[in-house]
Amino acid sequence: MHHLAGHPNIITIIGSYEDVVSVHVVMELCTGGELFDRIIQRGHYTERKAAVLSRVIMVVIEACHSLGVMHRDLKPENFLFVNQTEESPLKTIDFGLSVRWELKEIFISIYIHYGSVELTPRLTDAPWNSRRSGVYIDAPGTSVNRSVYYI
Repeated sequence: MHHLAGHPNIITIIGSYEDVVSVHVVMELCTGGELFDRIIQRGHYTERKAAVLSRVIMVVIEACHSLGVMHRDLKPENFLFVNQTEESPLKTIDFGLSVRWELKEIFISIYIHYGSVELTPRLTDAPWNSRRSGVYIDAPGTSVNRSVYYI
């Protein structure tokens, strides 16, 4: 996260503190709620507002990838509004699954399935992609596609 410090659409870490039992991370306060909740509350966004929010998401992804960080958990629940206003800035949160990677590397994410997944036929038919085992391949860009679709 420190690699991304200062980006206007990525949550800021204020500090971290450790006691005998836990590590506590203090981050900037965002009181506007999740993007997911606003989508549910509104029902839908205008095309113009959806384009603005989609651009913010893509700018964040570009910033992360340009610094060699892959978020790996992009979804509407991981975007918070700073305040309750309609024009509130959007912040990306939850970098717990993120990894560092080299731009020249090809990266395929394997994760445990816990919800519906959209897969390309090529990946769905792969021998190691088993519905019985619960292991799936996240096709590149599907989480971004789903997030933008919901907006």
